[in-house]
Amino acid sequence: MGDFERDTRVEGGDGRYTATLSDEWRIWGPMGGYIASTALRAGAAEVDAGLLPASFSCQYFARAEFAPVDIDVTIRRASKRTAAVNSVITQDGNAILDAQMWFAADADLITHDHARMHPYGHPDDHRGMEEYAVDAPPPFPFWNNFDGKPVLWIEDWENYPGGEPEWAEWLRFTPRGEFDDLVVEACRLLLLADLPSYPAATIKVVPSRNAAIITMRRVALP
Repeated sequence: MGDFERDTRVEGGDGRYTATLSDEWRIWGPMGGYIASTALRAGAAEVDAGLLPASFSCQYFARAEFAPVDIDVTIRRASKRTAAVNSVITQDGNAILDAQMWFAADADLITHDHARMHPYGHPDDHRGMEEYAVDAPPPFPFWNNFDGKPVLWIEDWENYPGGEPEWAEWLRFTPRGEFDDLVVEACRLLLLADLPSYPAATIKVVPSRNAAIITMRRVALP
């Protein structure tokens, strides 16, 4: 089991940072949202402490190894209330990830929330993963970092006919479920936002034939 705050820490300053990727966050290679979190933390280290993450986008170029990475951070524009930042991750000279992010000061402004309530009730309404996968270890170390309660569970994949491209599961980080550092909290959401893509796509696939994946929908649970 990893520790998300510890495993996403960066060291350095003046635009040059390093991080060491932990095998505890492995899904084949280092999970994408985990790598992106180190880019966000490096970006946050370059801006004023009063500025908080407001947006994040990135491009992945290659799979990283579980070893140190270099993170070059550039402030593209900054004011008293905002900062636009680039973070570039390389490993042994190979491009891994480029990220673009905005940071902004907290402000009491109008908030628009058009998100629809999900239909999945409360986490206590669902059984834990350990009740589904009895005596079966997780396929990758990544899943050891969560207390998971599946919402959509497929018992018999061999006879599964395919369905809507939706994956939903209640997940709580362990051993810590939340963090005092608001940047790490933003990284926590960043990782969870990146997670559903592949499992949602596999639910759309019909195992008995090569089915085209046309659309994919993510359901974000708080």
